[in-house]
Amino acid sequence: MESPRLDSIASVTNSPSHMESDGLLKKLAITFTISVVAYFAIFHWIEHRRVSSGPWNVTFVTDTNAQPSVIIAQEKLKLSNLRITFPEQRWSESNLLRSIQYDTSKTNCGFGEIVFQDPTFLPGTVTFNFFGHEVELLPRTLIIDKREYPWIPNDTIYVRGAGKFQPKKKKY
Repeated sequence: MESPRLDSIASVTNSPSHMESDGLLKKLAITFTISVVAYFAIFHWIEHRRVSSGPWNVTFVTDTNAQPSVIIAQEKLKLSNLRITFPEQRWSESNLLRSIQYDTSKTNCGFGEIVFQDPTFLPGTVTFNFFGHEVELLPRTLIIDKREYPWIPNDTIYVRGAGKFQPKKKKY
């Protein structure tokens, strides 16, 4: 009876190192598949949590005399028609009506400027500079010129006087 030669196919396929590499490849494939499935499941769960509360809806309005107001709404907070009016100010355009949803980073608004925005987990935070008045939208409260106001639907807040808010200049 002839013993198998060391260079024969039978000796290679039955060797322990070949069987170990088959087991290793199988384990790597299973681990990779589980990792990909877990990644996509966690990613979609986090993305759902990030956007589930919805964005701030801000409507920029001026009347026939160009008096500016902003109307704030946020569905998840059950907030609608909270109006902030600037009775001593005038905008260059009358009868303005422009609605913007702050669901991603934006640089535009109807009037004034956006000083800060964090839309990571909606509704997030949006800070405006309206005629020198700092207006900050936070889920827990509204802040105007460093003073907190409760979220009261269908309320009107009048902001008078000269604004003192001066955003810090960026250094390049």
